[in-house]
Amino acid sequence: MEVKKINVGVCAKFSANGGMIPTEIIWTNGKRYKIDRVTGIARAPRLVSHALPVRYSCVVGGTVKELYFEPQAEVWFVETFV
Repeated sequence: MEVKKINVGVCAKFSANGGMIPTEIIWTNGKRYKIDRVTGIARAPRLVSHALPVRYSCVVGGTVKELYFEPQAEVWFVETFV
């Protein structure tokens, strides 16, 4: 199986101290998925490359999903197996 990176749009809340919490994922076809809650935030290696993006563990519709943010490229993405 191959891992594919899919760039997505994200709505996020920003705190006064600079923190960022995603609240909604916008898929490539425009469909929106509300993030019920974020259960964890950590630097984590991706399966596709050696970059160290910020990984947000999110609950979306009762299912845990991993959402990544690459600060250098200012890009949000998810990984999927194809």
